[in-house]
Amino acid sequence: MRVLQNLHTILAHWMYTREEWESFLRWDKARKGIIYSFFFRVFPQRRFVVPEITITGMKIWIGNDAESFMDQNHQLKRIRIRDAGNLNILEIAYERINGRTKKRYEIRIPVPKGKLREAIEVQESLGGYTV
Repeated sequence: MRVLQNLHTILAHWMYTREEWESFLRWDKARKGIIYSFFFRVFPQRRFVVPEITITGMKIWIGNDAESFMDQNHQLKRIRIRDAGNLNILEIAYERINGRTKKRYEIRIPVPKGKLREAIEVQESLGGYTV
């Protein structure tokens, strides 16, 4: 297992084709339920933006938006790669700690074609920090 010396190090920077991102959006809507899936198919989003994703040891940047999963208020719980048929999904589960309360969240992002080995390296790099 690779140990990160600097959690700010970029572990992966992924760019997607429009088709890859649309496939991920379809999968995500289907996972949420039949109603989400129905509305996605009936009213497709014609102008969605295909983001670039950057993963560091502490957060994920989806376009210009960052989501932390490991710092003083966030604790990494699990990281795994999920086989979702024609695409692989990187899932990062973490807890947000707010005083005495903890709430669990998950970040799901698609692994671009040809980047599975890089996703496995991300998983191995962050796996040592899970609780």
